[in-house]
Amino acid sequence: MKYSCEIVEFGKDAKSPFSKKESNQSLTQKLLVEIDDRKLVALEGEISLLNQDGFPVWEKPFKIEGRLNKVLVSKDRLLITSLTNDYHAWGVLGPAYLVNLKDGSLVAELRGDSGAALKNGRFILGLEGYGCFNTWLYERDGSLVQEWRSYGHYVVGEDDDIRVLEKDRISPTNSRVVRLNINGEIEKGPRLNESQIAKPLILKDNSLVFIDKGVLRIVDVDLNEQYQKVLMEVSEIDHSRFHSKIQLTKNGLISVNIYEKSKAAPIKYKNNYWLISLKYQ
Repeated sequence: MKYSCEIVEFGKDAKSPFSKKESNQSLTQKLLVEIDDRKLVALEGEISLLNQDGFPVWEKPFKIEGRLNKVLVSKDRLLITSLTNDYHAWGVLGPAYLVNLKDGSLVAELRGDSGAALKNGRFILGLEGYGCFNTWLYERDGSLVQEWRSYGHYVVGEDDDIRVLEKDRISPTNSRVVRLNINGEIEKGPRLNESQIAKPLILKDNSLVFIDKGVLRIVDVDLNEQYQKVLMEVSEIDHSRFHSKIQLTKNGLISVNIYEKSKAAPIKYKNNYWLISLKYQ
């Protein structure tokens, strides 16, 4: 696959990478996900499944302690990750709940801060830090199926093919683009240069495009590097001051933001942004 990249627009502004949170968010019912004609909603630490008329499907809401992080759905199972209100030995990591979607009952309480849904009620769940750099595969009943020494942004494809853009918080990083095989083996792809790399964009051919220390990179589904383009120079010494974001616009262009944090207080941000036309054949 051959790629070509054209920069349509480039600019700079003082935009911050952090959006302002609504102060009354906890008092408002939040739509988490729509499942067929039903809606999963959250309000003040309670999660409910509503039918098309807005009435609860479950006998009682599922209550989480602390704050909701993310909800994943696979067939008739939910995986709910949470954060605690107070700092503790595991930071603000809260329990991960495996929940029966039919009645809202707890199937298993697990541990992890991010994951992805597989088929038939199965999930992968990962955790990094405090000696962990692990991903676990759980069956629909909460039993452990497999474990890998890898963690990062999970990309699940057809037949539960699992790729990971690893994040290890080590400098220099040991992270790679990898594939997690069901037999426990890790298929290693290209090395990465940034230890806390941002979430990738998935192209139509299932290749991953991401920003790695100021460089736009494309790695295909076979873990082969297909393209690199330097957008800006980011040194090893300064790389922790830079944060990136990559998105697809409505008109099919790739939007890239690389935020640069000031070296000294008061903290300010410089936003470098690009609109990119990516073509491949």
